[in-house]
Amino acid sequence: MPIRASAFILAVLAGTAAGDAHVTSITVAAKGVLCLSCTYRLEKAIRRVDGVEKVSVQISPALAQVTPKAGAWIDGDRLQRAVKEAGFKPGEVRYTLNGMLVEWRGQPAVHLSGSERVILLQAEPEASAALDHVRKPPPPPGGQTVEVEGQWVAAAVGRALLAPATLRVHRLHSRD
Repeated sequence: MPIRASAFILAVLAGTAAGDAHVTSITVAAKGVLCLSCTYRLEKAIRRVDGVEKVSVQISPALAQVTPKAGAWIDGDRLQRAVKEAGFKPGEVRYTLNGMLVEWRGQPAVHLSGSERVILLQAEPEASAALDHVRKPPPPPGGQTVEVEGQWVAAAVGRALLAPATLRVHRLHSRD
């Protein structure tokens, strides 16, 4: 097999493996969604957010299930702003994502492939064991693929603009 052809095949295979790193779902809580008209209004507002592929809203509890286009990251503040602009009180934003476990300035984080996006992982007090196995040994060379479920932590006022988004981890599962 010519060298170029084998290099192309390896690149495609590497891209396929790295393609697993993405946001699989986002859940946005909203207070004040009381009827079908409300669900439609909320769905329409969230659908307008750049990067949203699909939205499904339920009334009780009032939650919007968001599927991002191509597994892309959508900032929680943009989703909460859409909820507020639709006339509802925004609640917590939860993400489920797959990515490569890395360190960012000494903190555990997940790198989403296809971008420079790094998501910091913060232990939830009740689920601190979720990050315990992450902190002990350093990630293996080439990283470790993990699935993370967590709550988006709003950016603190004055936090560096280049600091990554943070998830308070509820569940972390190794995929290797």
